Amino acid sequence: MPSSQRLPRAKPQPAPRQCPLCEATVPPGAHKCSFCGSILEPDRPEPTPMPERAVRPDDRLFLFALVVTFAAVVVFWGLVFRMSPLLPRMTVFWVTYLVSGAAAGIAVAVEARRLRIERTPYGTPRWWLALTLLVPPLGIVGYAAARVHAGARDLTRLAMGAAAVWALSAAIVGWSASRGPAPTPPPELREIGEQILRPVALTDTASTNPLERPVFVPGAAPAP
Repeated sequence: MPSSQRLPRAKPQPAPRQCPLCEATVPPGAHKCSFCGSILEPDRPEPTPMPERAVRPDDRLFLFALVVTFAAVVVFWGLVFRMSPLLPRMTVFWVTYLVSGAAAGIAVAVEARRLRIERTPYGTPRWWLALTLLVPPLGIVGYAAARVHAGARDLTRLAMGAAAVWALSAAIVGWSASRGPAPTPPPELREIGEQILRPVALTDTASTNPLERPVFVPGAAPAP
C-alpha cells in the first residue's frame, strides 16, 4: 500500500460505566440500569480546565496617577487665582483643564485595566465612569463661582472643551479595557454553575411504587 494512502483512524469506543446506585455494569450508550432500573446521566466530555485569575497589578501606579492629577489641579488653579488681570485667564484655565484631564485619563485607564482583570462575573464596577461624568460640571460651576465676570461664551467653550477631554479619556479607558485579559470566574462560582446546569434524572414512571424505582440524583451519595 502506498505511504501516501493512510487508513482512517478508528473512533474510540466508550467504556462501560458503573451504576452509582447498585454498582452494576452498564453497557456503553445505555441510559438506564438493567439491574435496578435507575436512569443514568448521559456521558459528558470532561470540562476544559479554565485558567486561574490573572495576577492583580500593582496599585501604586494608580495611586501615582491620582497624585499627579491632584498636583496638576492644585498648581494650575493656584496660578489662575494669583495671575495678573492682564494675562489671558481662559488660556491658563484651558492649560489647567487639559493637563489635569490628561492625568485623570491616564489614571482612569489604569484603573479600568485593573477592573478588567479583577472584575466579578456579574459585571465591572462603573464608579470611574460616574467620576468622569461628574468632574466636568463641577469644574464649570467652580470656574463660574471664582470668575463672576465670566461671560456665557466662555462657559460654553469650557463645557465643549470638558466634553472633548473626558470623551478622549473614555476612549483611552475603552482601549485599555479591551486589551486586558478576559476575566474568569473563581472556582467556587464555576462549581455552582456546573451543579445548576447539570440535569437531574427523573423517576421511572413505569412503576407506581417509588420504593421499587428510586430517584437517582447525579452527584448524591448512594442510599444505604
